[in-house]
Amino acid sequence: MNNFQARCQEWLDVVTAGDPTDTPERIARFFEEATEWVQSLGMTQADAEQVLRYVFSRPAGDPPQEAGGMLTTAAVLAQHVDLDLLSCGEAELARVWDPAVIEKIRGKRLRRHGRGPLPGTEGDLVPGS
Repeated sequence: MNNFQARCQEWLDVVTAGDPTDTPERIARFFEEATEWVQSLGMTQADAEQVLRYVFSRPAGDPPQEAGGMLTTAAVLAQHVDLDLLSCGEAELARVWDPAVIEKIRGKRLRRHGRGPLPGTEGDLVPGS
């Protein structure tokens, strides 16, 4: 495991102490963050729904190959939009180590609506969802 990955896991272990996370939750949080990134770059919901339908119309891939493809594609996208992917990751990891951020996340986890794919609490949910 590389250093950045290990440091991210260390942070997560601190945040989730006493309230363990699991693979389905990590998958949902990754999908949420990836979706927020492409939204911030201008992808529309309609385009996202088209991609989602396309992906789920095909058989599931091999996790190691798909992880490599995801990482390679993220690096190329970051290059195209003039972002240093690792610097962005380091900045975000530094931000979330702030004790106030850790407490905010722990509070949301304690008040969450359940263990489903949506984050946060009932008040955070989109109306009509």
